[in-house]
Amino acid sequence: MLDRVIDEQLNIDEEQKESWRVKDDLMADWCLEKLQLMEAEYKRFEMVANERIITLESSLDKEFERYDNERSFFLSKLQEYFETVDAKETKTQMTYKLPSGTLKVKKEQAVIEKDDALLLEYLKRDYPEFVKVIEKPNYAEFKKILMITDDGIVNMKTGELMDVEGLRKGLRPAEFEIKF
Repeated sequence: MLDRVIDEQLNIDEEQKESWRVKDDLMADWCLEKLQLMEAEYKRFEMVANERIITLESSLDKEFERYDNERSFFLSKLQEYFETVDAKETKTQMTYKLPSGTLKVKKEQAVIEKDDALLLEYLKRDYPEFVKVIEKPNYAEFKKILMITDDGIVNMKTGELMDVEGLRKGLRPAEFEIKF
């Protein structure tokens, strides 16, 4: 009965929604029950959607595997064919043009392979100008010496009121929660 009455009240225009209020414990309890039902419905919907996502991802994985196998097949056959034609050769590559695209082989080239950890040790020792230093505040440790008072932020080590650019006293808004 109360559900029907309140449901009718909630099917109202925006102006009337503004004036709708919880007036007693019975209505407050109804609101909590309504929120629980809404949450349960959302979780059901989320579960179905996640199951659908898993199904779609599985289908996508199978389709990608099929695509990748076929693509590999055709690429290998084109590479075999490329070895039989008179391709145009430059210093870095060989190409063979066709109406639908170009077959290209980039020639083997020397490259520098690096191990960042070992390279960093070497550069620190012999070429420090090539070491990038990233500075950032260690705020987690710094805030341990700070205290918020009515007057502002105080350095607990020195007792001074901090007037530092980059620090200001703010307010985290109050949060209303419900527990079921």
